Amino acid sequence: MDEAKVFTIGDKTMEAVFRPAGLTNVSDMQAVFDATETALSAKDDEIEAAHAENNRLRGLIEEAQRCLDGEPEYHSQGMGCGLEDRGITDRYDAMSHGWEQAMERVYSENIAWAKDALASALKEKADG
Repeated sequence: MDEAKVFTIGDKTMEAVFRPAGLTNVSDMQAVFDATETALSAKDDEIEAAHAENNRLRGLIEEAQRCLDGEPEYHSQGMGCGLEDRGITDRYDAMSHGWEQAMERVYSENIAWAKDALASALKEKADG
């Protein structure tokens, strides 16, 4: 004849699972299993939600990184635009003008978007 097995419910399990579920008499094992499953399922849902949020933020960061890693296309016809209009004839002044224009474009096309996307994601995370 098989000997009956005795299982001991630990204090932490009793406090975290059984008492909140109103199961102070653990003789009804189906109710115990149901309460345990409910508690574990709630944790699974929390973990799944955290993974989804992590993946969303990772996607934003990767998109921002792609923007920061990218460089605008080179437009050979547009490179000299504005020099004559501004009376720029010195090559160093032309280079300085080109640099300023390039930096404005890189900032507007890449950096500003990346900063806005990351700031928005971080604000949502802080507010939520």
